[in-house]
Amino acid sequence: DEDIEKIENEIGNEVDKWKPEYLKPKDRMKNAEKAAKNDKFLTAIGSGNDVPKYLRFQGKLRRRVVGKRELENLIKDVWKHKRRENNKGHLSEYLHTYMQKKFGVKTVVAEWGYAIEEGLKRYMYDADCELFYKVLHSEVSESVYDDQIKQIDEFMAACKKLDEQLHGGKVEKQVIKPHFMPFLESFFGYKDRQSVEEIIAAVEKDQREEWMGMKYGEEVEYTKLFAEDRDGNQGYFAEAVRDQFLSEREVFIQRITETLMEVYPDRTSDVQFGVAVEAMKLSEGDLDEEQLVDYLVRGFNVSETEVHELLLDFEHAKTQAFGVSVTQFLRRVTSGVIHRPKKKGKKEKKKLRGIAASITKILSLSALTTQK
Repeated sequence: DEDIEKIENEIGNEVDKWKPEYLKPKDRMKNAEKAAKNDKFLTAIGSGNDVPKYLRFQGKLRRRVVGKRELENLIKDVWKHKRRENNKGHLSEYLHTYMQKKFGVKTVVAEWGYAIEEGLKRYMYDADCELFYKVLHSEVSESVYDDQIKQIDEFMAACKKLDEQLHGGKVEKQVIKPHFMPFLESFFGYKDRQSVEEIIAAVEKDQREEWMGMKYGEEVEYTKLFAEDRDGNQGYFAEAVRDQFLSEREVFIQRITETLMEVYPDRTSDVQFGVAVEAMKLSEGDLDEEQLVDYLVRGFNVSETEVHELLLDFEHAKTQAFGVSVTQFLRRVTSGVIHRPKKKGKKEKKKLRGIAASITKILSLSALTTQK
């Protein structure tokens, strides 16, 4: 615990350093809030069209420091109302509309816009804040939020099913470790060993620190694993699972980028259908057809029917392009839901280079044929 990475968090012109990764949620929160109270005013970044609506303002504003509990509650309320209204617009647009309804006065709306922006950066260690920030800034699409909620729901449903199986149909809300730990390994079996061990260790840590009243012993009270305290903090298990959810996206993005760059060193080149198919298969070990189609529809912005037809006639379709550059394709594919990845070994990487070379040869032959 001596070698703790220092994290810089800039708020206004002030930079405060603290050590959040090894601190309890409440300690991290207190350090972050203390750092935020230095400047009483801030200068808005302007009112141009390139500025998100919730931040548009000209001149100085009073700096509002929003606490973590208040920010977490606001985030939940925004998601709730956006779902209730079935609003399909971008989160940044909706946040501005939400604040207009809630606060009314332009100056107050802007103050809260900056308070939320700074608060999200301040509490980026928290999975809720990190994901809201990423959706708000178009780093990921809103479907990622829905997918994370879906995976948590699936996990809790699987826990309940195991509970019922072990207790004759009754729900005891707890499962003994000899059954629960193998269950974790099975449920998260698509992850690498290190990630699974991190999740298992997080359960033990939550128990030792009696998270949300959790008892330390042979029985795991699984209903408390995703519980939040009054400030919206979650335990080590919940944060580990949700952090891995986002980090697995980064792994996929790195893989698909490397795969495409093997074939197209120039990011401006148009991606061909066959290259995209092979890239997807190599970037995710156990990709099924439904997932493959989802990526291709998203990346090329074409219909499912068209993708299915191209897959059926793959030999003729593999050199077809849709006027979509590598950069555009990557942005589209990685903005939405990323299916569960598997770790690539040396054999797969060698295969990747071989396929990349063969695809490059196909493209070269295709170009020569076209010239003739």
